[in-house]
Amino acid sequence: MNEQHLNYLLQAIHIQQGVVGRSALAFGQQAQAIEELPQALNQRFDRANLLDLIQNQIYSDLAVTVAIFAWGGMRRDHAKQIFDNWNYLSPIVNAIRSEQINTRIDAFDTLMNARREGHLEGLGISFFTKLICFLNPNLHGYILDQWTGKSTNLLYRNSLNDNQLINITANGWISDHNNTTNTYESFCQRIEEVANVLNCTPLEAEERLFSHGGRIRGMWRQYVINSY
Repeated sequence: MNEQHLNYLLQAIHIQQGVVGRSALAFGQQAQAIEELPQALNQRFDRANLLDLIQNQIYSDLAVTVAIFAWGGMRRDHAKQIFDNWNYLSPIVNAIRSEQINTRIDAFDTLMNARREGHLEGLGISFFTKLICFLNPNLHGYILDQWTGKSTNLLYRNSLNDNQLINITANGWISDHNNTTNTYESFCQRIEEVANVLNCTPLEAEERLFSHGGRIRGMWRQYVINSY
């Protein structure tokens, strides 16, 4: 790992993420007309409450998918595209949630293949890795978005001979091009390595690399913006 960047991460004060995103009920009512959503979605979620909701089997696959997208702040037009093609995403969500898909590699590969076949317009890597992360935490799949991706590229810049592990476009998108299943597996392994150094769980390490956004930025987020 790059010693300079790692040392800053180790001393950076971390602010827990807390509740983020939109009210899942309002978001879901605007984004889809497939089924009526439960009142349990009438809130903004933090990570722990989102996991509790998903693990409660009384809530449908669609309801928990709405909650994940709302938590992540998905654009409504992208959500409408996805739910217009819910018949393609629904069986994948069910297979991940019910542990029919039992590795993070298979989950990523299944979602990426559906996307390449044109069935998942609006659902890029940043959001479908949120599905992998939350639908079945036993997969140990972590969220790959621009902030965790840039953080990983920074931390591993020396060991990669200045090549980027994750391909990120100029506007911050995690590109479909050159980001493969192997890329995702390598990313997850790096998150686990960082967790060992930070002496925390991989999910906590991923949250620390994401850092705090918004008007009051976390120390690590600002460092990534300045250094990347």
